[in-house]
Amino acid sequence: MSFLTPLYALAAMAVALPILFHLIKKQPRGNQVFSSLMFLEPSPPRLTRRSNVDQWLLLILRGLALMLLAAAFARPFWNEPLATSEEQASSRRILMLDTSASMRRDGIWEKALDSAKKEIQEMGPMDTIGLYTFDTSVRPLVSLSESMELLPNQRKERCLATLKNLEPTWNHTDLGLALITASDLFNGDENTESESIASDGEIVVVTDFQMGSKLDRLENYQWPEGSKVKVVRVAPNREGNARANLQSDESLSNPAEKSPNNAKESESRDSEVVRVRVANEPNSAQEKFTLRWLDKEGSPLTGSELSIQVPAGSSMVGRMIAMPPSATQLRLEGDDASFDNGIYVANAPVRDYELLCVDVQSRPTPENLSFFIEQLPLSHRKRKVAFARREPGSDAPWSKAERSPLIITSSLVAMSDAQALQAHMQQGGHVLLVLDRALRDESAIAGCEGVLKELLGAIEVTVEEGRVRSYSMMQQIDFQNPLFRPFADSRFNDFTKVKFWAHRKLSFSEPDAWTILSRFDDDGSPAIASRRVGEGTLWLFASGWQPAESQLALSTKFVPIIAGIFDQAAPQDQRQEQWFVGERMPIVQGERILDPLGSEVSPEENFQEERKEESKSAEERWVRFEKPGLYSLQIEKQGESATRSIAVNVSLSESDTAPADQEQLGRLGVRFTDQRNAVEKLASKRQLRAMELEAQQGWWRWLILGVVGAVALESLICVFRKSQVTTTNIITN
Repeated sequence: MSFLTPLYALAAMAVALPILFHLIKKQPRGNQVFSSLMFLEPSPPRLTRRSNVDQWLLLILRGLALMLLAAAFARPFWNEPLATSEEQASSRRILMLDTSASMRRDGIWEKALDSAKKEIQEMGPMDTIGLYTFDTSVRPLVSLSESMELLPNQRKERCLATLKNLEPTWNHTDLGLALITASDLFNGDENTESESIASDGEIVVVTDFQMGSKLDRLENYQWPEGSKVKVVRVAPNREGNARANLQSDESLSNPAEKSPNNAKESESRDSEVVRVRVANEPNSAQEKFTLRWLDKEGSPLTGSELSIQVPAGSSMVGRMIAMPPSATQLRLEGDDASFDNGIYVANAPVRDYELLCVDVQSRPTPENLSFFIEQLPLSHRKRKVAFARREPGSDAPWSKAERSPLIITSSLVAMSDAQALQAHMQQGGHVLLVLDRALRDESAIAGCEGVLKELLGAIEVTVEEGRVRSYSMMQQIDFQNPLFRPFADSRFNDFTKVKFWAHRKLSFSEPDAWTILSRFDDDGSPAIASRRVGEGTLWLFASGWQPAESQLALSTKFVPIIAGIFDQAAPQDQRQEQWFVGERMPIVQGERILDPLGSEVSPEENFQEERKEESKSAEERWVRFEKPGLYSLQIEKQGESATRSIAVNVSLSESDTAPADQEQLGRLGVRFTDQRNAVEKLASKRQLRAMELEAQQGWWRWLILGVVGAVALESLICVFRKSQVTTTNIITN
């Protein structure tokens, strides 16, 4: 027997009142007042040993009524545990432990393990718990299905033993993926080892919950009503973090904005210094930092230091010497959180190219193609481009296509040169033919068509002089083509200022073989066209860029157009040199990746991540980067070998370690569990269970009925006793 409100049971002590009243000696009836006692104070009746109870039945009934009334207010019930009680029911919990790179901060990992152990220790004897870790992916340590197969007394031991050798990784945090995966496990969507486990459960997330935690996956996810989340946040010993990031011109401006002079100045300036942005978090206690270049041994290079002061909550850009050839990383010193202070940079070897221009050098300077070409800034940190001239019909040997990937020639080229250029394209080289000569007679037209015939190996193009009244402009520009893609933005796609005073009208016998990139607005004839010839490409300009022909060379469009053609002629390895930990890089047959310690990284054969089946190569494999550092890509093809460096760094989002607001999860639909401690929750559940049992049993109703019965019986006895006394007095009198 238990009581819902046991304090009301103290009212049973009122049963002493009837006993007291029955023991008090009554005053005799018909008191006689004596004058001699009028100055004395009256004394109340006293209990004496000689007081006796003469109405036992009334005493018992009155005491019983009071005791039953007190018991009714105490709400008694029989505490019979059911199968759904707290002590016998089992709950299902998933413990998600954050192992991302930000968990490497001072003291935070030890606190995370202690919190995880505490959550495991507090689980009930019949609870089923799954232990998972997460960063960019979710990995089961003790899955829910495995926990169900274990005996109840083995589950805690298995989870605690798994935590002993666990270490944080270098990946970034994808908290949205972790929550969705755990919720789907409860709903059976991803449970492939057994049937649906349960629709309800508690997800306990042990994490530092920093601002860089990715939550975008939750935006389109309908959170299940039965899944509850408990966030256990752990904090480092010292808050705050700073991160350095190398800046580049390519990331700050569009190529279409650069003029030749500005580009040359920028190239010269950036060859001596680089810009580094340092961002400091608002809760940081440090403001003074030092940047240094380090070699492969981790030793600082002399003269490469840069001191910079960045107030908390702001960012500053500093200029320091360009990366020396022996440097491998940029190091930020003075920061409390050092897990992201190293920035690895791949110091790629510079390739030497030659841009050859075939034109009559005796032409006046403004009418010569090479006068404008040699001003172009085509060199950058990955390549060095030298400029060379060649007279038409010269006996000098031609450079190989690997050395001279692009040759620019005027229509004054000799027939022997046209044959060499055709062979150049067959070997994979590119040729840009500029029709920059007015075709005033039949012999000029025949000479131009003869050059085109030699280049193409057949008669495919007929040429005539275009009729221009005042000037022509380009229209129908294909901004989807890589050559004009930099101008696709509405800020740069205005070509109305590029006027052509003269141009040639082209007609193709096989138009499908040509790619028309733009046309003239006066007659609709092609202005720029291209087609494949052998392994290379022939580019055809129907007008020259000299001032006598057009305003193209004087416009801001000229540099990106020529640079775009050269980039297609000498393409760099499209695979980036800068990667983040957790990303996967594709490799093909004959390539392998070595980690910073020189061990080969095992590729993943069947990795699929939102890639179309038709775009996959049978030989393509993937390599996942597990830690930051300088990796080596070794390429062996056709008996030749080459090695290039690949820099892998911690994700930028992981450096945003400022504490995030938990309400952000609530705004995305996540439902939170009761955050009270286990003792409070257990007491609350037991109280609710007691109220449920008491309401079902309803003993207080019977007790009230007993009170009414005892009072009614006591009243009847009193009436009966009083009637007997009255009758006796009448008979006596």
